[in-house]
Amino acid sequence: MSRSVVILGSGNVATHLARMFQQNSYAIECIWSRTLDHARQLADEVDAYAYTDDLLSIPLYADYYIIATSDSAIPSVVRSIPALNEDAILIHTSGSTDISVLSKAGRYGVLYPCQSFSKNISFDYSNIEWLVEGNDDESLLSVRQLAESIPHKTVTEADSNQRRTLHMAAVWASNFTNRMLVEAYDIMSGANLDPHLLDSLVRQTVDKALSTNPRDAQTGPARRRDENIINMHLSLLSDNPELENLYRLISKRISDNQ
Repeated sequence: MSRSVVILGSGNVATHLARMFQQNSYAIECIWSRTLDHARQLADEVDAYAYTDDLLSIPLYADYYIIATSDSAIPSVVRSIPALNEDAILIHTSGSTDISVLSKAGRYGVLYPCQSFSKNISFDYSNIEWLVEGNDDESLLSVRQLAESIPHKTVTEADSNQRRTLHMAAVWASNFTNRMLVEAYDIMSGANLDPHLLDSLVRQTVDKALSTNPRDAQTGPARRRDENIINMHLSLLSDNPELENLYRLISKRISDNQ
């Protein structure tokens, strides 16, 4: 029997989820978005049967209703969604939103991908780590089966508190790391150097950290407690007090955590 989904959202996560469901033979009954043109564009891409900007117009016979919107939009979507069929499962994809926000539904759960998505950047979906949660054992099993039916590396059960902690750690590992690259590229450009001279170093750093342990892989002047080099770098940053202070704080974290 064909499995069917309704996707509520049209952003980065919603787009990649819709592509995964299409590639794995799900019937995509409808795409909803607050912006009708966005709903239409995604529906056209994944051959959804319908699209709408009216929550009261979504079909009510699907198996899964997946809220893939911004965290702040989830409560309003839940409030506005009509009563679903008794076998349906209402799901959100947020790392930091408690499962209880979905309690309006009889069956509900969480399908959270520990991954950063951009609409126009493709990647190997089989490397996604999914975290799942359900309001009861039956719902948890259904959400787990859903996660296992689409590309995945692992599927891990985690409650809302665990998921929030993972999401915060992911900000450190991904968002903050990317910001450090922004700062490094700006420093290089400011000195008329090609920022891509750092590319091989960055790849090697990440590969080494993941293949061993980030703490064991740490190198650099702060790791060696080389105050002469650290002070020289700080002097180069003296015209940017915020960045100078950030360099000092991170260096202290490194040197204090041998």
